[in-house]
Amino acid sequence: MYSQDPVRRPLNTIDLLVNALNQDPGRPLPHLPDGRTATVGEVCDATSQYVQALTSLGVVEGTRVALLSRNLPEVLHATHAAQVVGAVYIPLHPMGSQPDHLHTVRDAGVELLIFEGGHYDARAAELAGEVPGLRLVALGRTELAGDLRELAASMRPEPLRPPMLDPDGAERISYSGGTTGSPKSVATRRGTSAALWSIMPAEGDWPRPPRVLPCAPLSHAGGTMFLPTLLRDGTLPIHPGFDPPAVLRALT
Repeated sequence: MYSQDPVRRPLNTIDLLVNALNQDPGRPLPHLPDGRTATVGEVCDATSQYVQALTSLGVVEGTRVALLSRNLPEVLHATHAAQVVGAVYIPLHPMGSQPDHLHTVRDAGVELLIFEGGHYDARAAELAGEVPGLRLVALGRTELAGDLRELAASMRPEPLRPPMLDPDGAERISYSGGTTGSPKSVATRRGTSAALWSIMPAEGDWPRPPRVLPCAPLSHAGGTMFLPTLLRDGTLPIHPGFDPPAVLRALT
């Protein structure tokens, strides 16, 4: 059993994230697809709003939350908010097939699917039709589900504080590509994740400050670069696509 003492309790990934988001609010962080650069303080406020939005939808510690979207800033906000609440995050690859998505949702016991409205409506409807009890919420307006983006915008930002969570609890369940059969689940403990994010900024050969270009989905490997970039006072360009040449053309 982990210590409940706020001084002696072990650190989780969310402790590192919340502490960093509460520092230097005016510093630029993500370069957004619309050409604007958001500050650390704006990302912190957005994360707080998404925490409140998910909580209002009944998301609590242990809730299985999946996400299916292209590269949008809201992917980071929703992912981080799920971690703050203590939910278990399950990413669905934006280029994945319907059978793989369905296997993941069933195998992981997904309870809430966040999807990009207007782009993944058909896939979300298919999954909801195959998995009884699966709830849907969209990033953007759609007739299929409520708009999480709009719900979050209606919330007033509150101070972001890290919760006290068991470091042995699952933070994320990722899935393999399924090249030898069905995709296999890989669960990551909160404590393991915290150790990883502590090592990456300290041991990696990072420029000062780093400008990290994720050429993979933000819901997957691309998003894992957000926290070490934040910890190293860097910036992170966000582009809707995953093709490196297209991303580079958009940024030049």
